[in-house]
Amino acid sequence: MQTHVFAVWDFMSLLKRLQRDLTCTDIPWRPPASPSLARFVNEVVLAEESDIGPRGACSHLELYLDAMKEIGASSAVFERFLRDVATAPEPAAALAHPDIAPFIRRFVADTLSCAQHASTTEVMAVFLFGRETLLPEIYERLVPRCEVEGRPATALRFYLERHIDVDGDSHAPMAERALAELAGADEDAWAAAGAAARRALASRHALWDGALAHIETLPESSS
Repeated sequence: MQTHVFAVWDFMSLLKRLQRDLTCTDIPWRPPASPSLARFVNEVVLAEESDIGPRGACSHLELYLDAMKEIGASSAVFERFLRDVATAPEPAAALAHPDIAPFIRRFVADTLSCAQHASTTEVMAVFLFGRETLLPEIYERLVPRCEVEGRPATALRFYLERHIDVDGDSHAPMAERALAELAGADEDAWAAAGAAARRALASRHALWDGALAHIETLPESSS
């Protein structure tokens, strides 16, 4: 969780890039080019940035931090990063802190590079295949194990079950339709989307490998 919290955070940069491209956030406002794409993005933003959780309206990052506190996972490194990134001239400066593992640094840098420089279609592909369709099955395996010293980990269970519901049943199918609308019949766009998705999956694979390697160095009582 001390690793994954960075992926919970940087997901929002992908989503905000899509919101910027597919809705109108300017003044004066103008109707979006595709109301269906705008609706998709706005629905996801509503859930991810201001969902209704056990303590009222909050972002899914806040839900995750609550779950970390509940199970005793330290969020100190991440929360310092969050403070630093708000004032750093660029995210790379905040990521350079020695307490942030290199494998986390590379993953977040990959995500932010995509959010800043990839095409809208490529970002949608990464959003779909690197995030929305990837996690529900993983989370389903974790739900039965949501305990801390024999007690239910209710905040973590809520976070996992909420994402199983919204990602698997709603956001992933909507993202599939959105990608199809963006790429259309453009074979080059589909090829670029596929390449971007593969890069995102490779980046996620490296993140998990790094987390596992770190866990295996810890004393058994710590892991």
